Amino acid sequence: MERTDALRVLGVFEEDDPEEIRKRYRDLIRKHHPDTAGNVPEHLDRAQQLTQAYKILKKEGYLKDLQNQRGWGIRVNRDAFTKRSVLMQEELSGNEMIVDTGIYGKYCWDPEIEPFSLFMKSVGAAVNRILRSYPDCDYEEAWLLRMRAMLFHLLVQQFVDPFAAIRAVEYIRQTDKNTYRISCHIQNERGVSSLHADGRSLAVGISGNNLVVESGKQNAVLSFTENELYYIITPMFLQGAASGEFRLREETASGKRKKYLTGELILTVDEKKGRDRTEEINKEIRRILFELQEKQSQHP
Repeated sequence: MERTDALRVLGVFEEDDPEEIRKRYRDLIRKHHPDTAGNVPEHLDRAQQLTQAYKILKKEGYLKDLQNQRGWGIRVNRDAFTKRSVLMQEELSGNEMIVDTGIYGKYCWDPEIEPFSLFMKSVGAAVNRILRSYPDCDYEEAWLLRMRAMLFHLLVQQFVDPFAAIRAVEYIRQTDKNTYRISCHIQNERGVSSLHADGRSLAVGISGNNLVVESGKQNAVLSFTENELYYIITPMFLQGAASGEFRLREETASGKRKKYLTGELILTVDEKKGRDRTEEINKEIRRILFELQEKQSQHP
Protein backbone atom coordinates (compact mmCIF):
# COMPACT_ATOMS: atom_id res chain seq x y z
CA MET A 1 0.00 0.00 0.00
CA GLU A 2 1.40 3.38 -1.06
CA ARG A 3 0.94 6.71 0.73
CA THR A 4 -1.72 7.81 -1.76
CA ASP A 5 -3.60 4.54 -1.14
CA ALA A 6 -3.35 5.07 2.61
CA LEU A 7 -4.83 8.56 2.31
CA ARG A 8 -7.65 7.18 0.17
CA VAL A 9 -8.43 4.33 2.60
CA LEU A 10 -8.75 6.79 5.46
CA GLY A 11 -10.59 9.33 3.34
CA VAL A 12 -8.16 12.17 4.13
CA PHE A 13 -5.94 14.54 2.17
CA GLU A 14 -2.27 15.54 2.25
CA GLU A 15 -3.08 18.99 3.59
CA ASP A 16 -5.26 17.72 6.46
CA ASP A 17 -4.10 18.48 10.00
CA PRO A 18 -2.47 15.47 11.72
CA GLU A 19 -4.98 15.66 14.56
CA GLU A 20 -7.83 15.46 12.05
CA ILE A 21 -6.26 12.39 10.43
CA ARG A 22 -5.88 10.77 13.85
CA LYS A 23 -9.50 11.49 14.69
CA ARG A 24 -10.64 10.07 11.36
CA TYR A 25 -8.68 6.87 11.99
CA ARG A 26 -10.04 6.49 15.53
CA ASP A 27 -13.64 6.95 14.37
CA LEU A 28 -13.29 4.43 11.53
CA ILE A 29 -11.43 1.77 13.51
CA ARG A 30 -13.99 1.93 16.30
CA LYS A 31 -16.71 1.36 13.73
CA HIS A 32 -15.03 -1.65 12.10
CA HIS A 33 -13.06 -3.23 14.98
CA PRO A 34 -14.22 -6.84 15.71
CA ASP A 35 -15.02 -5.92 19.32
CA THR A 36 -17.70 -3.52 18.14
CA ALA A 37 -18.64 -4.82 14.68
CA GLY A 38 -18.29 -8.56 15.37
CA ASN A 39 -16.27 -11.08 13.38
CA VAL A 40 -17.81 -10.11 10.06
CA PRO A 41 -15.33 -10.63 7.17
CA GLU A 42 -16.10 -7.25 5.60
CA HIS A 43 -15.40 -5.43 8.85
CA LEU A 44 -12.25 -7.49 9.55
CA ASP A 45 -10.85 -6.64 6.11
CA ARG A 46 -11.72 -2.98 6.54
CA ALA A 47 -10.11 -2.84 10.00
CA GLN A 48 -6.91 -4.38 8.62
CA GLN A 49 -6.83 -1.86 5.75
CA LEU A 50 -7.35 1.05 8.14
CA THR A 51 -4.59 -0.12 10.48
CA GLN A 52 -2.16 -0.65 7.59
CA ALA A 53 -2.97 2.77 6.15
CA TYR A 54 -2.44 4.50 9.48
CA LYS A 55 0.90 2.71 10.02
CA ILE A 56 2.09 3.84 6.58
CA LEU A 57 1.24 7.47 7.29
CA LYS A 58 3.01 7.28 10.65
CA LYS A 59 6.08 5.65 9.09
CA GLU A 60 6.26 8.25 6.32
CA GLY A 61 6.21 11.03 8.87
CA TYR A 62 2.85 12.76 8.71
CA LEU A 63 3.20 13.12 12.49
CA LYS A 64 6.61 14.74 12.07
CA ASP A 65 5.40 18.14 13.27
CA LEU A 66 4.22 16.56 16.51
CA GLN A 67 7.45 14.57 16.88
CA ASN A 68 9.54 17.74 16.60
CA GLN A 69 7.78 19.23 19.57
CA ARG A 70 9.36 18.76 22.98
CA GLY A 71 7.64 15.67 24.43
CA TRP A 72 5.18 15.46 21.50
CA GLY A 73 2.55 17.12 23.66
CA ILE A 74 2.31 14.05 25.91
CA ARG A 75 0.83 14.70 29.34
CA VAL A 76 3.38 14.78 32.17
CA ASN A 77 2.82 13.52 35.70
CA ARG A 78 5.30 15.83 37.42
CA ASP A 79 4.87 14.11 40.79
CA ALA A 80 5.56 10.59 39.50
CA PHE A 81 8.27 8.71 41.41
CA THR A 82 10.71 8.38 38.51
CA LYS A 83 11.24 9.07 34.80
CA ARG A 84 10.93 6.73 31.84
CA SER A 85 11.80 6.56 28.13
CA VAL A 86 9.13 6.81 25.43
CA LEU A 87 9.55 3.98 22.92
CA MET A 88 8.18 3.47 19.41
CA GLN A 89 8.21 0.69 16.87
CA GLU A 90 9.58 1.40 13.38
CA GLU A 91 10.10 -0.78 10.33
CA LEU A 92 13.70 -1.04 9.14
CA SER A 93 14.63 -3.22 6.14
CA GLY A 94 11.43 -5.17 6.55
CA ASN A 95 11.99 -5.76 10.28
CA GLU A 96 10.14 -4.16 13.16
CA MET A 97 12.61 -2.38 15.45
CA ILE A 98 12.08 -0.84 18.87
CA VAL A 99 13.24 2.77 18.80
CA ASP A 100 14.07 4.97 21.78
CA THR A 101 12.65 8.35 20.80
CA GLY A 102 15.10 10.20 23.05
CA ILE A 103 12.19 11.54 25.08
CA TYR A 104 12.91 10.81 28.74
CA GLY A 105 10.81 12.14 31.59
CA LYS A 106 7.67 11.64 33.63
CA TYR A 107 5.51 11.17 30.55
CA CYS A 108 2.13 9.45 30.66
CA TRP A 109 1.27 6.71 28.21
CA ASP A 110 -0.39 7.97 25.02
CA PRO A 111 -2.11 5.09 23.15
CA GLU A 112 -1.89 7.01 19.87
CA ILE A 113 1.90 7.33 20.01
CA GLU A 114 3.22 4.40 22.06
CA PRO A 115 2.04 0.78 21.75
CA PHE A 116 1.04 -0.58 25.15
CA SER A 117 3.60 -3.41 24.97
CA LEU A 118 6.41 -0.86 24.54
CA PHE A 119 5.00 1.29 27.33
CA MET A 120 5.19 -1.75 29.62
CA LYS A 121 8.77 -2.38 28.45
CA SER A 122 9.63 1.23 29.29
CA VAL A 123 8.18 0.93 32.79
CA GLY A 124 10.05 -2.35 33.28
CA ALA A 125 13.31 -0.57 32.41
CA ALA A 126 12.46 2.17 34.93
CA VAL A 127 11.96 -0.48 37.63
CA ASN A 128 15.34 -2.00 36.75
CA ARG A 129 17.01 1.40 37.11
CA ILE A 130 15.55 1.77 40.59
CA LEU A 131 16.63 -1.72 41.63
CA ARG A 132 20.21 -1.19 40.44
CA SER A 133 20.61 0.90 43.59
CA TYR A 134 20.30 -2.37 45.53
CA PRO A 135 22.91 -4.59 43.80
CA ASP A 136 23.11 -7.14 46.60
CA CYS A 137 19.41 -7.99 46.68
CA ASP A 138 19.65 -11.13 44.57
CA TYR A 139 20.14 -13.45 47.54
CA GLU A 140 16.43 -14.26 47.76
CA GLU A 141 15.14 -14.39 44.21
CA ALA A 142 11.45 -15.15 44.87
CA TRP A 143 11.18 -12.29 47.36
CA LEU A 144 12.93 -9.87 45.00
CA LEU A 145 10.66 -10.87 42.11
CA ARG A 146 7.65 -10.07 44.29
CA MET A 147 9.09 -6.64 45.10
CA ARG A 148 9.82 -6.03 41.41
CA ALA A 149 6.25 -6.94 40.45
CA MET A 150 4.81 -4.59 43.07
CA LEU A 151 7.01 -1.68 41.92
CA PHE A 152 6.10 -2.33 38.30
CA HIS A 153 2.37 -2.36 39.02
CA LEU A 154 2.59 0.90 41.01
CA LEU A 155 4.65 2.74 38.39
CA VAL A 156 2.31 1.73 35.58
CA GLN A 157 -0.54 3.35 37.50
CA GLN A 158 1.41 6.61 37.78
CA PHE A 159 1.98 6.79 34.03
CA VAL A 160 -1.58 6.02 32.91
CA ASP A 161 -4.09 8.84 32.81
CA PRO A 162 -7.23 6.67 32.58
CA PHE A 163 -9.55 9.52 31.58
CA ALA A 164 -7.37 10.52 28.63
CA ALA A 165 -6.52 6.95 27.65
CA ILE A 166 -10.10 5.74 27.45
CA ARG A 167 -10.86 8.42 24.87
CA ALA A 168 -7.83 7.49 22.76
CA VAL A 169 -8.04 3.67 22.65
CA GLU A 170 -9.55 2.86 19.27
CA TYR A 171 -11.59 -0.25 20.12
CA ILE A 172 -13.62 1.35 22.93
CA ARG A 173 -16.98 2.64 21.74
CA GLN A 174 -18.03 5.97 23.25
CA THR A 175 -21.81 6.39 23.13
CA ASP A 176 -22.00 9.82 24.72
CA LYS A 177 -19.76 12.20 26.63
CA ASN A 178 -19.51 10.04 29.75
CA THR A 179 -20.54 6.53 28.62
CA TYR A 180 -18.44 3.80 27.02
CA ARG A 181 -19.19 0.26 25.82
CA ILE A 182 -16.35 -2.25 26.18
CA SER A 183 -16.23 -5.91 25.19
CA CYS A 184 -15.47 -8.21 28.14
CA HIS A 185 -16.17 -11.68 29.52
CA ILE A 186 -16.82 -13.43 32.81
CA GLN A 187 -16.74 -17.00 34.03
CA ASN A 188 -20.12 -18.71 33.63
CA GLU A 189 -21.26 -18.77 37.22
CA ARG A 190 -24.67 -20.08 38.27
CA GLY A 191 -27.39 -17.54 37.69
CA VAL A 192 -25.54 -15.52 35.07
CA SER A 193 -26.60 -17.53 32.01
CA SER A 194 -30.27 -16.55 32.45
CA LEU A 195 -29.53 -12.83 32.21
CA HIS A 196 -30.40 -12.44 28.58
CA ALA A 197 -33.72 -14.21 28.88
CA ASP A 198 -35.19 -11.57 31.17
CA GLY A 199 -33.21 -8.64 29.78
CA ARG A 200 -31.48 -7.85 33.09
CA SER A 201 -27.98 -6.53 33.55
CA LEU A 202 -25.71 -6.90 36.57
CA ALA A 203 -23.87 -4.22 38.52
CA VAL A 204 -20.08 -4.08 38.24
CA GLY A 205 -18.04 -3.23 41.32
CA ILE A 206 -14.51 -3.41 42.66
CA SER A 207 -13.11 -6.08 44.97
CA GLY A 208 -9.47 -5.57 45.89
CA ASN A 209 -7.89 -4.77 42.53
CA ASN A 210 -10.41 -6.80 40.53
CA LEU A 211 -13.54 -5.68 38.73
CA VAL A 212 -16.37 -8.03 39.61
CA VAL A 213 -19.87 -8.67 38.33
CA GLU A 214 -22.30 -9.04 41.21
CA SER A 215 -24.10 -12.26 40.30
CA GLY A 216 -25.92 -13.62 43.30
CA LYS A 217 -23.98 -15.29 46.09
CA GLN A 218 -20.66 -15.41 44.24
CA ASN A 219 -19.19 -12.48 42.35
CA ALA A 220 -17.68 -13.21 38.93
CA VAL A 221 -14.37 -11.56 37.99
CA LEU A 222 -14.68 -9.43 34.87
CA SER A 223 -11.90 -9.91 32.30
CA PHE A 224 -10.70 -8.13 29.15
CA THR A 225 -8.83 -9.37 26.11
CA GLU A 226 -6.61 -6.27 26.00
CA ASN A 227 -4.34 -5.97 29.05
CA GLU A 228 -4.25 -2.18 28.93
CA LEU A 229 -7.92 -2.01 29.87
CA TYR A 230 -7.14 -3.21 33.40
CA TYR A 231 -4.90 -0.16 33.89
CA ILE A 232 -7.47 2.21 32.37
CA ILE A 233 -10.74 1.05 33.89
CA THR A 234 -9.79 -0.34 37.31
CA PRO A 235 -8.23 2.96 38.54
CA MET A 236 -11.46 4.77 37.71
CA PHE A 237 -13.36 2.45 40.02
CA LEU A 238 -10.66 2.74 42.71
CA GLN A 239 -11.00 6.53 42.54
CA GLY A 240 -14.78 6.35 42.77
CA ALA A 241 -15.06 8.00 39.36
CA ALA A 242 -16.79 5.18 37.48
CA SER A 243 -19.75 2.85 37.70
CA GLY A 244 -20.81 0.10 35.36
CA GLU A 245 -23.09 -2.75 34.48
CA PHE A 246 -22.52 -6.01 32.64
CA ARG A 247 -24.83 -7.05 29.82
CA LEU A 248 -24.72 -10.48 28.28
CA ARG A 249 -24.46 -10.72 24.52
CA GLU A 250 -27.25 -12.57 22.78
CA GLU A 251 -25.08 -15.18 21.10
CA THR A 252 -23.72 -16.47 24.43
CA ALA A 253 -27.04 -16.89 26.19
CA SER A 254 -28.52 -20.00 24.67
CA GLY A 255 -27.76 -23.66 24.05
CA LYS A 256 -24.68 -25.33 25.50
CA ARG A 257 -23.19 -24.21 28.76
CA LYS A 258 -19.96 -22.31 28.11
CA LYS A 259 -17.05 -21.81 30.46
CA TYR A 260 -16.96 -18.07 29.77
CA LEU A 261 -19.70 -15.64 28.83
CA THR A 262 -18.99 -12.77 26.47
CA GLY A 263 -20.68 -9.50 27.26
CA GLU A 264 -20.34 -5.78 27.35
CA LEU A 265 -19.34 -3.42 30.12
CA ILE A 266 -21.48 -0.28 30.02
CA LEU A 267 -19.17 2.18 31.77
CA THR A 268 -20.24 5.58 33.10
CA VAL A 269 -17.39 7.94 33.99
CA ASP A 270 -17.45 11.09 36.10
CA GLU A 271 -13.95 12.53 35.88
CA LYS A 272 -14.76 15.21 38.47
CA LYS A 273 -15.00 12.50 41.14
CA GLY A 274 -11.54 11.19 40.35
CA ARG A 275 -8.73 11.82 42.79
CA ASP A 276 -5.00 11.87 42.12
CA ARG A 277 -3.40 8.82 43.77
CA THR A 278 0.18 9.75 42.83
CA GLU A 279 1.35 10.64 46.34
CA GLU A 280 -0.42 7.62 47.79
CA ILE A 281 1.45 5.43 45.30
CA ASN A 282 4.74 7.22 46.02
CA LYS A 283 4.36 6.39 49.71
CA GLU A 284 3.86 2.73 48.86
CA ILE A 285 6.92 2.76 46.57
CA ARG A 286 9.03 4.35 49.31
CA ARG A 287 7.79 1.71 51.76
CA ILE A 288 8.88 -1.08 49.40
CA LEU A 289 12.30 0.50 48.86
CA PHE A 290 12.78 0.94 52.60
CA GLU A 291 11.99 -2.75 52.99
CA LEU A 292 14.57 -3.54 50.31
CA GLN A 293 17.14 -1.39 52.11
CA GLU A 294 16.43 -3.12 55.40
CA LYS A 295 16.72 -6.52 53.78
CA GLN A 296 20.00 -5.55 52.16
CA SER A 297 21.46 -4.31 55.46
CA GLN A 298 20.69 -7.68 57.05
CA HIS A 299 22.75 -9.50 54.39
CA PRO A 300 26.02 -7.58 53.98
